[in-house]
Amino acid sequence: MKEVLEKLEEYRDKNLVEHDSEQSQHCKDVGDCGMLDCSLCVFDKAIEIVKQEAEKYNNGWIPCSERMPEDEQVVLTCKCKSISILRYSTKTNHWYELSGNWWWSANMVTAWQPLPAPYQPTRKIAAIVTKMEIALR
Repeated sequence: MKEVLEKLEEYRDKNLVEHDSEQSQHCKDVGDCGMLDCSLCVFDKAIEIVKQEAEKYNNGWIPCSERMPEDEQVVLTCKCKSISILRYSTKTNHWYELSGNWWWSANMVTAWQPLPAPYQPTRKIAAIVTKMEIALR
Protein backbone atom coordinates (compact mmCIF):
# COMPACT_ATOMS: atom_id res chain seq x y z
CA MET A 1 0.00 0.00 0.00
CA LYS A 2 2.90 2.32 0.81
CA GLU A 3 4.27 1.87 -2.72
CA VAL A 4 0.89 2.74 -4.27
CA LEU A 5 0.72 5.95 -2.22
CA GLU A 6 4.28 6.89 -3.18
CA LYS A 7 3.53 6.37 -6.89
CA LEU A 8 0.33 8.40 -6.70
CA GLU A 9 2.09 11.23 -4.88
CA GLU A 10 5.02 11.15 -7.31
CA TYR A 11 2.69 11.26 -10.31
CA ARG A 12 0.65 14.06 -8.72
CA ASP A 13 3.80 16.10 -8.02
CA LYS A 14 4.96 15.64 -11.63
CA ASN A 15 1.53 16.71 -12.81
CA LEU A 16 1.64 19.71 -10.47
CA VAL A 17 4.73 21.01 -12.30
CA GLU A 18 2.90 20.76 -15.61
CA HIS A 19 -0.31 22.22 -14.16
CA ASP A 20 -1.10 25.93 -14.61
CA SER A 21 0.83 27.62 -11.79
CA GLU A 22 -2.03 29.91 -10.75
CA GLN A 23 -4.49 27.00 -10.68
CA SER A 24 -1.96 24.84 -8.79
CA GLN A 25 -1.60 27.42 -6.04
CA HIS A 26 -5.39 27.70 -5.80
CA CYS A 27 -5.71 23.91 -5.51
CA LYS A 28 -3.02 23.82 -2.78
CA ASP A 29 -4.71 26.62 -0.83
CA VAL A 30 -8.31 25.45 -1.19
CA GLY A 31 -7.78 21.70 -1.40
CA ASP A 32 -10.46 21.29 -4.05
CA CYS A 33 -10.82 23.85 -6.80
CA GLY A 34 -14.24 22.52 -7.83
CA MET A 35 -13.22 21.79 -11.41
CA LEU A 36 -14.28 18.26 -12.34
CA ASP A 37 -11.37 17.86 -14.74
CA CYS A 38 -8.68 19.15 -12.36
CA SER A 39 -6.18 16.30 -12.31
CA LEU A 40 -4.42 17.69 -9.25
CA CYS A 41 -7.61 17.55 -7.18
CA VAL A 42 -8.44 14.10 -8.56
CA PHE A 43 -5.03 12.81 -7.46
CA ASP A 44 -5.39 14.36 -4.01
CA LYS A 45 -8.78 12.65 -3.62
CA ALA A 46 -7.34 9.33 -4.83
CA ILE A 47 -4.48 9.60 -2.32
CA GLU A 48 -6.97 10.35 0.46
CA ILE A 49 -9.09 7.30 -0.48
CA VAL A 50 -6.06 4.99 -0.61
CA LYS A 51 -4.93 6.20 2.84
CA GLN A 52 -8.41 5.62 4.31
CA GLU A 53 -8.65 2.14 2.83
CA ALA A 54 -5.14 1.25 3.99
CA GLU A 55 -6.04 2.27 7.52
CA LYS A 56 -9.16 0.07 7.43
CA TYR A 57 -7.19 -2.82 6.00
CA ASN A 58 -4.58 -2.68 8.75
CA ASN A 59 -7.15 -1.90 11.44
CA GLY A 60 -5.05 1.08 12.47
CA TRP A 61 -1.78 -0.89 12.73
CA ILE A 62 1.30 0.76 11.25
CA PRO A 63 4.00 -1.66 10.09
CA CYS A 64 7.38 -0.83 11.62
CA SER A 65 8.84 -1.25 8.14
CA GLU A 66 6.85 1.84 7.06
CA ARG A 67 7.58 4.13 10.01
CA MET A 68 8.32 4.16 13.70
CA PRO A 69 6.68 6.18 16.49
CA GLU A 70 8.04 9.50 17.69
CA ASP A 71 10.76 9.42 20.34
CA GLU A 72 9.45 8.27 23.74
CA GLN A 73 5.92 7.78 22.38
CA VAL A 74 3.87 5.15 24.23
CA VAL A 75 1.92 2.96 21.80
CA LEU A 76 0.20 -0.39 21.34
CA THR A 77 2.60 -2.88 19.79
CA CYS A 78 2.29 -6.25 18.14
CA LYS A 79 5.20 -8.52 19.04
CA CYS A 80 5.46 -12.27 19.15
CA LYS A 81 1.76 -12.52 18.23
CA SER A 82 0.71 -10.58 21.32
CA ILE A 83 -0.28 -6.99 22.00
CA SER A 84 1.69 -4.90 24.49
CA ILE A 85 1.92 -1.28 25.52
CA LEU A 86 5.50 -0.15 25.02
CA ARG A 87 7.52 3.04 24.72
CA TYR A 88 9.83 3.52 21.74
CA SER A 89 13.19 5.29 21.95
CA THR A 90 14.72 6.67 18.77
CA LYS A 91 18.00 7.18 20.62
CA THR A 92 18.50 3.47 21.33
CA ASN A 93 16.21 2.04 18.64
CA HIS A 94 14.61 -0.15 21.33
CA TRP A 95 11.14 -0.71 22.76
CA TYR A 96 10.72 -0.46 26.55
CA GLU A 97 8.07 -1.62 28.98
CA LEU A 98 6.59 1.31 30.87
CA SER A 99 8.26 0.10 34.06
CA GLY A 100 11.59 0.46 32.25
CA ASN A 101 12.72 -3.02 33.34
CA TRP A 102 12.62 -4.79 29.99
CA TRP A 103 13.44 -3.80 26.46
CA TRP A 104 13.22 -5.31 23.00
CA SER A 105 15.22 -4.54 19.90
CA ALA A 106 13.30 -2.72 17.19
CA ASN A 107 13.02 -5.79 14.94
CA MET A 108 11.06 -7.75 17.57
CA VAL A 109 8.00 -5.51 17.13
CA THR A 110 6.23 -5.90 13.80
CA ALA A 111 3.58 -3.16 14.02
CA TRP A 112 2.30 -0.42 16.30
CA GLN A 113 -0.56 2.04 16.65
CA PRO A 114 -1.24 5.09 18.80
CA LEU A 115 -3.09 4.51 22.05
CA PRO A 116 -6.80 5.24 21.84
CA ALA A 117 -8.17 8.24 23.67
CA PRO A 118 -9.27 7.42 27.23
CA TYR A 119 -12.94 6.70 27.78
CA GLN A 120 -14.93 9.76 28.73
CA PRO A 121 -18.65 9.37 29.36
CA THR A 122 -20.90 11.98 27.87
CA ARG A 123 -22.31 14.52 30.29
CA LYS A 124 -25.78 13.04 29.99
CA ILE A 125 -24.59 9.54 30.86
CA ALA A 126 -22.43 10.89 33.69
CA ALA A 127 -25.44 12.73 35.12
CA ILE A 128 -27.55 9.56 34.98
CA VAL A 129 -24.79 7.56 36.66
CA THR A 130 -24.47 10.19 39.39
CA LYS A 131 -28.24 10.13 40.01
CA MET A 132 -28.17 6.33 40.19
CA GLU A 133 -25.28 6.39 42.65
CA ILE A 134 -27.14 8.88 44.85
CA ALA A 135 -30.30 6.78 44.70
CA LEU A 136 -28.40 3.62 45.71
CA ARG A 137 -26.90 5.24 48.83
